[in-house]
Amino acid sequence: MYGFCVRWRGWIKQCIYTARVSVLVNGSPTEEFSMEKGLCQGDFLSPFLFNMAAEDLSGMLKISCDLRLIEGIDLGQSQLSILHLQYADDTLIFSSDKLSSLQNIKRILQCFELVSGLKVNLLKSSITRTGIEEVVVANTASNLRCIVTGQPLKYLGLPIGAVSSRTSKWHPAISRISFKLSSRKGKRLSIGGRICLIKLVLNNLPIYFLSLFPVPITIAAKIERKRRSF
Repeated sequence: MYGFCVRWRGWIKQCIYTARVSVLVNGSPTEEFSMEKGLCQGDFLSPFLFNMAAEDLSGMLKISCDLRLIEGIDLGQSQLSILHLQYADDTLIFSSDKLSSLQNIKRILQCFELVSGLKVNLLKSSITRTGIEEVVVANTASNLRCIVTGQPLKYLGLPIGAVSSRTSKWHPAISRISFKLSSRKGKRLSIGGRICLIKLVLNNLPIYFLSLFPVPITIAAKIERKRRSF
C-alpha cells in the first residue's frame, strides 16, 4: 500500500526480529532472550508502525462508508459528515443507530484483526449515545459485547459532552496541579526550582483544556491561589 522497497522492509524486520531483552529479577538481570514477535515497550518504531496499521483501519472504514455498509453522522447546517477520529491508539467511531451499520463496524474490526495481527479488545471498548434511547444502546452493547458509558465521556483526557460552564469538568486538571505542586515537593526545591516547576506545570497542564473550553473565573482564581501558595 505504501510502496516501501524490499530493502526498507528488510531493515524493519531486522529491527523487530533481532532485538534481545533481559528482565530484572530482584535487581539482577537475567540472561538475554529473543522476543517472539512485536517490539519492546518504549521502542521508537512502535508508534510509527502502529500508525501505519491504523491508517489501514481508517481506509477500511472510509471504503465501507462509500459502499453504504456503515453510516457516520452529519453535524451542523453544513451537514459535515464524521465517521471516525484517530489519535495514536485511540479511535472514536461514529455511527447511526442502525443495527446493521454497527454490526458491520464490528465485522470491519474483525477483518482488521486478521489483516494486521492486532487484537481489538471489545471488553475495554465502550459505546455511548447522543439523542438515542437507552434501551437501543443497551441492546446494541449486548450485541457487540462491549460496555455502555454515559456522558460526559473521556477522550484523550478531555471530558466530551460536558456542559462548558460547569466547573466540575475542571476537577481533573485541578487535581493534577495539586499533585504536581504539593507542599512536600516544594520543601525540597529552591526558590528557582519552584519557579521552574510552576511555569512547567501551570503553563502546560491547563493549556490542554483551554484548547477546547473557556476557563471559568472561579477555576482561574483557584489555579492562581495554588500558584501563589506554592
